[in-house]
Amino acid sequence: MGGSLDLARLLELARWLDPQISADAEHSTRVSRVALALADTAGLSGREAALATLGGLLHDVGKVAVPMPILAKPGPLDDLEFEQVKRHPAASGALVVRAHMGDLGTILRHHHERWDGLGYPDGLAGTRIPLVSRVLSIADAYDAMLADRPYREALDAVEARRELELGAGSQFDPNLVELFLGLRTSQLRRVA
Repeated sequence: MGGSLDLARLLELARWLDPQISADAEHSTRVSRVALALADTAGLSGREAALATLGGLLHDVGKVAVPMPILAKPGPLDDLEFEQVKRHPAASGALVVRAHMGDLGTILRHHHERWDGLGYPDGLAGTRIPLVSRVLSIADAYDAMLADRPYREALDAVEARRELELGAGSQFDPNLVELFLGLRTSQLRRVA
């Protein structure tokens, strides 16, 4: 991707990319909304809430660096394909840094880290993962669980919340999951 990058171009790229890699074109918008609701509930500063909102819109923009046949594959990924998909958080972060939005770059780089340190790309654990990245991780996982995937049908909201609860302390920040579970379903409503 040559030339200069700015926020408008990144948002345009994200809007184009969503329907290319998903059956629905509103994943990033919903992740943004859920991230904002969780950021507000967690008492994040206005700046952090803004980063969560923008991060939700741009978290998957780095998938532009993953070959389209992998992103569009109708079945489960093999290990080599998954390794390529795992590059997208770092690519998202790098694109945002190129657009001179450095703090957001770090946040996007770490949105697939896990509380137990088994995530990617850097294997960060616990509070070493930026707080806004932990918010995005929950928002992204929640919305993904509500969508059909090649390897499983969509979960309903109750099942998705249960999965987040089961992942608290391993995949997700347990304090943020507790706050998330306190949100009303109407605050998390899917609009698509």
